[in-house]
Amino acid sequence: MKYLAYGLLLRTTTLALSMLSLIACNDANKAQTSLPDKEPTQTTEPEESTVERTSDLVAPSDMKFISHNQIQLSVDIGAQGGIPAYLSVYSSYEELAEAQWQVDYDSRMLASSLIKDKTQHTFSVPQHLNNVLVQLWFYDGRAAISREVAVNQNSNEEIIVTL
Repeated sequence: MKYLAYGLLLRTTTLALSMLSLIACNDANKAQTSLPDKEPTQTTEPEESTVERTSDLVAPSDMKFISHNQIQLSVDIGAQGGIPAYLSVYSSYEELAEAQWQVDYDSRMLASSLIKDKTQHTFSVPQHLNNVLVQLWFYDGRAAISREVAVNQNSNEEIIVTL
């Protein structure tokens, strides 16, 4: 029982000292961070401007309010010796040398395995893109084939790629 009372007294004393320490620190911080009183500065009136309302705005009649277009991609790999293969389409890439590409693999827009020599896919392409990179990977270890393809944003034509 004697040890229990001693432990309780020790905890109470430690708590009281901690509280005093925090209060002292708080008062010291206030003294250091208080700013001298300043006279309020005068604000100038903003210049008068013409305020437009949304209803006053006019958009051209041919303006499209969509951020992407649907693209239909048809791929034929019959000339490559067949399948199986894996198709990828990328939006961010850079040509390093003739037929050598540095690809941002996080920009992949389409991924599909091929079980036939011909395939068709419809997917969305952001309007700011003019080209995409189509890559064909083979499961049997052959080198990948890459082809840059122009994306015509003004038409819904099918894009045909023969690899």
